Amino acid sequence: MTRYWTTTAKKDGKPITLYCATCNAAVRRDIGKRRFAASLVESAVLGEVPSDLTELHFLLAGGAFKAYVRSKRLQWNAAVHPVDAIPNGLVNEPIKGDPETHPVVIYER
Repeated sequence: MTRYWTTTAKKDGKPITLYCATCNAAVRRDIGKRRFAASLVESAVLGEVPSDLTELHFLLAGGAFKAYVRSKRLQWNAAVHPVDAIPNGLVNEPIKGDPETHPVVIYER
C-alpha cells in the first residue's frame, strides 16, 4: 500500500510545498534500521514505535520531511497531512546521506 503526504516549508523566505510517498516495504525496511538511523525513530516521540500501519506511514513521512528540511536548511512548520497523490511533473530531491537510511524521496513545489 502506498500513501501520499504533504507539508509546507519556507525556502529563502518563500513558501514551498513538499510531498512524499510511503509504502509498506519502506516502513518495514525503516523499522529494521539501527536505532537513531531510521526515519521512524527520528520522527517518533519517546516511547515505542506504534503497531498501527497508518501511524507508521505517518511517522516515516514525518521523519523523511524532517531530514530533508534539515539538510536543505528550510524553515518547517512540522505539520504533515495525507493527500490523494503527488502532483505530476515535480522533480524529486534525494535526502542527503545514505539512501538506505531514508528510503523516502521528497518532491518539492
